[in-house]
Amino acid sequence: MWGYLIWCEDGMKGQLAEKNIGGVRFLALETGAPQHFWSRRRLRRQLEEMYHAGVRNVVRQGAVPTGLLREFGMTGVDVAPLRQALLPQMLNWAETKWQMPLKSGCVRLYAEQTDRRAWRAAEVIARRVRYMELDTGRGADVLERDLRRRYGLGSGGQPILEVCLARRPRGGCPVLLAGTGCGSGQSMQWQIPSMGEVPEELLAALLQSEKLEIETVQLKSVEFRA
Repeated sequence: MWGYLIWCEDGMKGQLAEKNIGGVRFLALETGAPQHFWSRRRLRRQLEEMYHAGVRNVVRQGAVPTGLLREFGMTGVDVAPLRQALLPQMLNWAETKWQMPLKSGCVRLYAEQTDRRAWRAAEVIARRVRYMELDTGRGADVLERDLRRRYGLGSGGQPILEVCLARRPRGGCPVLLAGTGCGSGQSMQWQIPSMGEVPEELLAALLQSEKLEIETVQLKSVEFRA
């Protein structure tokens, strides 16, 4: 079961409640910063209940304190797989909203290793650009040759954009973060026409549960980071 923790500014006290969102079961809690001993004790008990109910991954909404879930053996939902699945929309955003000439420019793909994620991202980027700089560690030369053969992709030039699948970007140009922990480094807002704006971690949980129709998700905003 997934968890859903909504952190409220007013510190309101809520009860643990099971919710069905998009066909996925969540154990949800609305709470906030505890103001005294009894409220801290209550929050600890509720988080322990979530863990003992089998929750390990929690959708976080609001300013959930860093490290709170880890103390109870749980973690926030990683949005990296969601962003990698929606990379075409992120590139569209860079091209149209940030006015980046991708068709004639160079895009850097930065990853810690040339794994399946890097291959998929490289193929998405290769369909959109003329030049690509691959910084994906061992195996990058094999990937580069494959892209050149299939897409006629060139190398060289100063990157105008970096797509980062690593934990931290290499830097030197604007970046789209899509690696582990990327949600804390660059905010993105998404919406589904039938639901309006949906928290990114909730979309990621639905995707991992195979309950998300990826083609219905629309990018609403991206924080510019360079």
